[in-house]
Amino acid sequence: MAEVPDMWHAETIRYVCVAPNLLDDGPWILGALRGAIGHVLHDMKAIDRIAMGSLFPQSHAFPVFYEDPGSYPSFTKIPKPFLLKYEREGGHIIFDVTLVGEATYWWPEFDMAMRESFNRGLPLKENGKMRVPFEFIEFEHDLIDGVAVPTAAINHARIRFLTPLCLRNDKVLKSDLSGILYNICDRVRTMTLWQMFEMTFDAEEFAQNEAEIRITESKLHPKAWPRFSSREPGVARVMAGVVGHIDLEGDLDYFRPLLTLLPHCHLGGWSAFGLGHCEVDLY
Repeated sequence: MAEVPDMWHAETIRYVCVAPNLLDDGPWILGALRGAIGHVLHDMKAIDRIAMGSLFPQSHAFPVFYEDPGSYPSFTKIPKPFLLKYEREGGHIIFDVTLVGEATYWWPEFDMAMRESFNRGLPLKENGKMRVPFEFIEFEHDLIDGVAVPTAAINHARIRFLTPLCLRNDKVLKSDLSGILYNICDRVRTMTLWQMFEMTFDAEEFAQNEAEIRITESKLHPKAWPRFSSREPGVARVMAGVVGHIDLEGDLDYFRPLLTLLPHCHLGGWSAFGLGHCEVDLY
């Protein structure tokens, strides 16, 4: 587990757009963007090049990002290899994309799809209506080859959920995060498959260390909104999660690699819609 941050590879792409007049932005906008990217990538299926040596070989980008990669012997389900974030800064709206591991091979196609999505237009309202082009004005591209892990002893951690966290138990949204360290471990572990290796850890040792950690503060509140899809015109699907923060206290040194990688993975369901974006303060 300790070696995972050193082996972490990803690419981040930032797009700065002029925020259109009447834009009522919120978590829904990333779902709209995800759908628009998917339509463009589907139209680009004619671009044919195989990712040689990949754990998930494909001849074009669409199935890499939008089809179910299936399961792996040690896992129930493999998450999608991309993350979306956005923020509003005055008259601009900034979209950040992270492509994880093997998915970076397809970054030129993803970049083309992003730009074409802005050209085709995104909705101004969460109901999916009033679609207009977004004026794209700035682009940044960066590589992540390894993530630095703090070396000082860690006894406190604050995890801030900047976009709604969706953890479910039997399809019921969880607000009790007492098992969150296991959820973080599971998330990092499944994402490592896109790094072309499988993270291993001692379950008994993990449980012993987890038992020493307690949640000292939990300030969370639910957030829900409708999601509209062109596949189901006029049908609203409810998306929901919790936002806020929790504080962990105890000897957290064992969990240092996982907590360091958490902001690079997101957490919980619907991460490809921008959910589960976290920031972690360790001290």
